[in-house]
Amino acid sequence: MRFCRMVLLFLVAAPAMAGGRERRLASLLPSHSEIVTALGARTALVAVSDSEHPGDFPGLPRAGALEPRWEVLMALRPDLVLADSAHERFAADFKRFHLPVLFLPATHAKSIEDIFELIRTLGDAIGRAPEASALLSNLKERLARLDARPRPSHRPRVYFEIWPRPLQSVGAASFQGQLLTRAGFDNIVPDTTNEMPLISSEWIVKSRPEVVFHTGVEGAEDLGSRPGWKDLPAVRRGRVIRVDADLFSRAGPRVVDALAYLMDEAARP
Repeated sequence: MRFCRMVLLFLVAAPAMAGGRERRLASLLPSHSEIVTALGARTALVAVSDSEHPGDFPGLPRAGALEPRWEVLMALRPDLVLADSAHERFAADFKRFHLPVLFLPATHAKSIEDIFELIRTLGDAIGRAPEASALLSNLKERLARLDARPRPSHRPRVYFEIWPRPLQSVGAASFQGQLLTRAGFDNIVPDTTNEMPLISSEWIVKSRPEVVFHTGVEGAEDLGSRPGWKDLPAVRRGRVIRVDADLFSRAGPRVVDALAYLMDEAARP
């Protein structure tokens, strides 16, 4: 309920088409840009997030990340700014500058279903509802096939490292944590309402994960050289695995790909 309420509360109404042309969009989050692209509206983007990779969206100005670049947005005057719920604190500024904005809680998505709802809402907002419906139909069919696959009888203990300094993982309250469980893993992170909790190295050593996923901030050799880690089952068996950070940080259409990847890894002997 909270997910849907946040989307609707902060939508500043504007027509799907502006003056007979497709709406000009500014995206403040890479996951929003991915959804816009998947809906066939990439050319509608006039600015993207500072967090995009340097080679992505060449020629488009960067409109900010955690904080909007107001000078860029004011100069471009997009028909709609696609923001995150984290940008709600700037709601008064968007209103003051007469910038239509849609706050979508991508960074607080807790499940695949939340992400599907985000795709549908964004598609409706930019006049791409039919494309969103077609995309969601395909994603749901793929998800159903994945959910029908048998899970391994043994659920491997897993540690998913988002950040190494300090150690930060994913909890059950995050969509990443939900993906681990859905794929057949046993997450060593204790139950918590924190989506990405800090965790101690001592806890990890005590929990003896059989698989360690990391985003490549530090290499597998660096992880294995931490005090007490060389005896972890994951290290001894060579199951310290670097993942595509974008795949597991962006609440977008590739979430089903992320689940398929994790299911393949959970099934490995």
